[in-house]
Amino acid sequence: MVVSEKLINEALNSAGGKEQFARQYKQYSNSVLFIDEHRQDLLKKHDGEWIAVYNSEVVASGKKYDVLTRKLIRLKVPIKEVAIKFISSRKVVTLF
Repeated sequence: MVVSEKLINEALNSAGGKEQFARQYKQYSNSVLFIDEHRQDLLKKHDGEWIAVYNSEVVASGKKYDVLTRKLIRLKVPIKEVAIKFISSRKVVTLF
């Protein structure tokens, strides 16, 4: 599938521009990397929970995804920059 340059520019503009998008993507990527690198430590405290990571720290957690997202809204964390992941020592299939 080929995406037109016009659509790409519209998407970038809706994200606040190319620089803003790049900053948000970098922050999000660093959060994902933090989860991957600290998985064993995170499991000790958050096994069987959804976690939200921003700026290399868990800013919210919960057994239910909707509870987690409500916490993030209350905290006014920039959702586009937060990595959200279910972390478990058991094998779990998540579809979304």
